[in-house]
Amino acid sequence: MDLKAVDIVGVSSGEGTRSCAYHEICGDSLTVSKCRAAGCGDDFATVLWALLFRYEDVFRLSLDRDPLADVAPLRVTLKAGAESVRCKARRYSKEQRDFMAKHVEELQAACNVEAL
Repeated sequence: MDLKAVDIVGVSSGEGTRSCAYHEICGDSLTVSKCRAAGCGDDFATVLWALLFRYEDVFRLSLDRDPLADVAPLRVTLKAGAESVRCKARRYSKEQRDFMAKHVEELQAACNVEAL
């Protein structure tokens, strides 16, 4: 499928919406368009689009209120004689801190995590 043909399907403003009939393709196309705008080459954009299209059930554009996974709680058992280790705090750049803060807010809005 030609990328230019995909870029115009159901998207008029350039902003991604999930309202068109081909929302998976539009969302992937917008991700590739952002990548192209950031300066990636045509070869990389083609490979990226192919990966996003192939694994469309793995990636998502936003977090929603999904049902909880039906898995057993994780139980951790320490070995005899094990001692706890304290690591020094990591230092993150401003961009990384902003991203993590935004991501945690999205998780809280989707009720996936609770604030301490």
